[in-house]
Amino acid sequence: MGVVHKFKPEVVDFVVQQKKENISFSCRRLAALVENRFQIKVSKSSVNNILKQASLSSPPKRRTWILQPKKFKIPHNKKKQLLEGIKKVIQESAPSIDPPLQEDFHPESNKEAFSPETIRHHISQGDKDIKNAGLIFLKAAAWMSSMGRYVPLLGAEEKDSPEVLMANYFTDKAREFINIYKINVYLEDGGSMCFDPYFGFLWNQAIPGAISIPMDRALGFLSKNLISNKNPVMFHHLPENSFSQVVSIFENISGKRIQKIDVFGEEEKLACFDMVPFQRRIFMSGVWKWQNDFTEWTNNVHSKNCKEVYIEALDRVFKFCDGIDVLEGCEGVCLRVLIVWTLEEDCPFLVILTNHLKVSGEKIVFDYLMRWPCMDSEYSMDMFKKESSVNIKIDSFLKEKVLPIERLPLDFKEILHAYCRQHFFQGALQEFSYEQAEAVIYSLSGECFIGETFGRITLSVPEDYPHEALLHQAAKRVNQSNVSDDSGRRWLIIK
Repeated sequence: MGVVHKFKPEVVDFVVQQKKENISFSCRRLAALVENRFQIKVSKSSVNNILKQASLSSPPKRRTWILQPKKFKIPHNKKKQLLEGIKKVIQESAPSIDPPLQEDFHPESNKEAFSPETIRHHISQGDKDIKNAGLIFLKAAAWMSSMGRYVPLLGAEEKDSPEVLMANYFTDKAREFINIYKINVYLEDGGSMCFDPYFGFLWNQAIPGAISIPMDRALGFLSKNLISNKNPVMFHHLPENSFSQVVSIFENISGKRIQKIDVFGEEEKLACFDMVPFQRRIFMSGVWKWQNDFTEWTNNVHSKNCKEVYIEALDRVFKFCDGIDVLEGCEGVCLRVLIVWTLEEDCPFLVILTNHLKVSGEKIVFDYLMRWPCMDSEYSMDMFKKESSVNIKIDSFLKEKVLPIERLPLDFKEILHAYCRQHFFQGALQEFSYEQAEAVIYSLSGECFIGETFGRITLSVPEDYPHEALLHQAAKRVNQSNVSDDSGRRWLIIK
């Protein structure tokens, strides 16, 4: 205990006071706080000796979690009560619409192709009486692209055609095939990091083409999520060996502050941002049960005294416990640690790490699982596979600069179908012509549920449907793509 006498009285008093005020603080965290406050190196054993002198030391043990003291327990059969609690937590919501509506859909005869008026009807935003639920894939393509505003052209007669839309149609159509593949972030210390346009993962090699998204959408994500940080950046997961560096960037630590951001297409640089504000930014990242470090985060953690959160869009209840931890390698940085279970399982499936310290745990779990709703490892990682996406031949889409108005519906639906082939479909579905996809995908029946902040399509398939696995995969890719309509309502496909 001789090392205690090497510290100034104010250091000893600071450690004792912090421990008394926060009895759950570990020696590691107290050491980090001392180093940050007094700019001196302190070992955990030295801090423990101070605590022993003050009779505040506790026996050593593995990582423990600081559970929220108040238990949140609502009967599972009362989802409306759970939902009311969530609505109070979610401060930002889409504009109110009519009360939720649930309908059964029955497709019309598929002997003839959809008429222009049918296509126009089914890809109009906010439509509640869809008869062919499979057209949600085309709607998702319209919302994810810049072409959604041309929906009014479908089924219109030439004399009624909006001239401004017609004038810009072919320019925007060309832009539709300009995709963003990666975003490079350059730091003060000369280092750099490469992210996909969804900010799902940190890459050090070629990024799969399926993760690319149209330039307008990608720049919107970049501006709102990273540059201005109006919305937290929600990583699907991060490599364990790079996690501390990513945290340093978002904590705006000297040397790791963002100097410049470059945006790339498949080969060339398309945009550059060299006036990025220096600021602390909010992020979330998942550690999933199939990752190597998942066990380390979940040792000695159980689901007793956990809170619960009901996510209406997924129609599931989740349990979680909420704790804090000091990150090794980042002096004085504390992370929020939320461990998440499904209601049915005794073992957790997800750990959410975030520097968002001022919001409730319910909101963090809600926001993260709405962003990354696929919870099984097979489909959770599907978007990040390194397989090549289909090579869309765009020359045929761009060669004609003028089209008669009666050909616009065909041209428009082919563009949306091309988007589905490149970003949602895999395997045999990628090779489908529009007519083939119309027959086996877009004409599928199903149910629609429209809530205040989300829409959910449940597809029904015949017993002998030959493409069920690929359809399931396509639905998961839509869900992982964070598709929202023009009102900000999040859309999910349930298979």
